[in-house]
Parts: sequence; structure tokens; C-alpha cells
Amino acid sequence: MHEPRLDHDKPLWQYHFLYSPSQQVFAIYARVHHMYGDGATLVRWFQAGYLDEPQSTGFVPVWALKRLRHQKRAQYKRMKRFWINLWETLLTGKDLLVIFTRLLLRLIRINRHYMPVPFTGTRTVLTGQVKAGRAVATFDLDFARVRALARRTRASANEVLLTAFDIGVHRLLQDHGHVFTRALYTNMPINLRKPGEKTTGNRIAIVPVQLAHDESDPYLRLRQIIYHHRIVKQAAQRARPSAFSGYTIVIQAIALVFEWLHISDWVKPIANVLVSNIPGPKQQKYFKDSKLLACYPISTQTPGGGVNITLMTYNGTANIGMVCCNQQIKSLQPLAEYCREAFDMLEASIDDPSLSIDDIGEHSDEVPLSIVSDH
Repeated sequence: MHEPRLDHDKPLWQYHFLYSPSQQVFAIYARVHHMYGDGATLVRWFQAGYLDEPQSTGFVPVWALKRLRHQKRAQYKRMKRFWINLWETLLTGKDLLVIFTRLLLRLIRINRHYMPVPFTGTRTVLTGQVKAGRAVATFDLDFARVRALARRTRASANEVLLTAFDIGVHRLLQDHGHVFTRALYTNMPINLRKPGEKTTGNRIAIVPVQLAHDESDPYLRLRQIIYHHRIVKQAAQRARPSAFSGYTIVIQAIALVFEWLHISDWVKPIANVLVSNIPGPKQQKYFKDSKLLACYPISTQTPGGGVNITLMTYNGTANIGMVCCNQQIKSLQPLAEYCREAFDMLEASIDDPSLSIDDIGEHSDEVPLSIVSDH
């Protein structure tokens, strides 16, 4: 159901209701084009269609809710906005020039203390030309445990999750013949909205972050990821949000050109994993008179392949959805198990430094094996 493209001759959203008459549980699979908005926008829209209390009458589905429309500005306000936008465009161009200059300096190894250079990621069975077919898996994590571990390790929740996902992906790749010590890379979406801002559309930047390498101690891998993640955060804080948005458009446009030319298998990917974290409802929600048990985000497949992992917190639980191209990976369920085990091991490693990621259990019997060159 996730594979076919939406029909552009129809509204770019669908609702599928999946149920069994013999059970008291049903699922809703909603497909929405990313053109409508980023994750924060879409979650806010969907959340408006759910209720704090069960209600059997007067229910309005999410697609029938009225949206706020932008009002036209007066002529003098439009002119003022034009000059402000022109000035912002010039400043954004200056910041973009600084970003690409610093990336060039990193490429020629003059300044290594900056975010990774695009298209220098590690090629694996998960990356390359995106083709038809998808593998999808979901799992849950207790988000209170994630926050508690972040406090104990002086990390952010995102950095803790990145560590668990990084270990899990390395372990999955090991099942497919990839054994290497160099780092993988993640694409990290950055929300460009100001605190409290509720604009619609897409207001994000996507930047690569280097993950961990050459360490079997989960805690030491976390420290590496904290270091690399904060380099990128510092870079983002020094430039205007619009500059990082422009940077994302340029890099993703190049990746799309590679896809159109069918040469993504020949070039290195931007990253191996795309990980995004979307805050969802903090309390129990209802769809009419039905209790919402979980809400798993399943995102799109990005140019250049890789695994797209999206996490949404709901009622104290992290609902996690994973998707990748299934040409060489027939199932992502082993990855879900590896990530869960990796988080448990990371949590335990704070008090037990003898733990090693090499001890994570094997699930290779669930996936067809293939031998892939490390070059």
C-alpha cells in the first residue's frame, strides 16, 4: 500500500480503513503528499481531528475540518514585505556562501570542525537508486526511559535515539555482509520555526550528521554522536534558517537529478539513515468514540536510498516507523529488534562498561543473506 505513487489527477491524500469484523480494533492508514507540509504541520492537522474525550455524535473527520486561510495584505504592507524579503534574500545568499565555503574547506581538509560534506556517505545495500517496492516495520519505546537516559548521560533524547538506531543499522548491515568500522551518516531534519510558530507548509532543513565508528562500547558511541551532532547544531545556529533551507533545496535537488539520470548507484549517498523526531499528543486521544492506541509515522523514501526512520511521541510512548526500498532488504523487522536491543544495551552500559554491541542477538534467519563488497 505504501509503494504506488499518489494519482496527481486526484487530491493528494488518501484514507484507508483496515478492520476485522471479529475484532474490536481497527487501523487507519493515511497517505498524504509531503507537498502539503512537513511532519510538524501534518501532525498538527491530524491531531486536530482527534478528541480528548470519546464522542459518538457531532463528529467531524480530519479532512472536513476548516483551515485558517491567509488574508490578503494591504498594498503598503505588501510593498514593505517586498523590501524586507529582498533584504532577507541578500543576507540568506551571504550565509549560503559561507556554508558552501566552509564545506569546501572541510573537503580539502583545512577545517574539519564543520558538518559533513554532502555525497560522502557510506555505500551499503540500503543505499543507491530507489526502485519500486518498500519494506516497512514499526516498534515502540518507552519515551520516559529515553528522557531518563538522556539526563543521566547529559545528552539529548535525539542523541540517545541516534545511537540506538546507528547500532541497529550497523548490526543489520552485518547480516548482509557489511563489516566495517567507518561511520555511517544520518540526515537530520531541523525545524526552522520559531518557538510557538504555527505556520503551515514545509519549514525544515535537512543536514547530514556523522554517526559513531570504531567503538564497541555503546556509551562511547553515544559520546561520539553527541560530539558530531553538536558540531552541526552550532553550524545551524550561526546561519539564518532560510540559508539552511536553501542549502537543503540545493543538495536535495542534486540528489533528485542523480535519481532521474539513474546514477544514484554510482555516487556516494548524502547519508545512510534519515531520522526525524516529531512531538505528538501528550495525552490519550480518541477518534470519535474509539481510543487511539498508537500512531506510527511511515515517511517517504529519499533520493539515494537508505532507511527513513520517523519517531512520534504519543501519550508517553515513542511510536517508531521505518521504511526502505526492498530490492535487497526484504524485511526491516530485524532492524526494529536490533534498535530495541541497542537501546536496552545503551541504557545498561552506563553501569556496566563491559557490554559490547557485538553481543546483540542475531536475527539473520529472518532475512535472506547477501554478500556485499565493502568497497
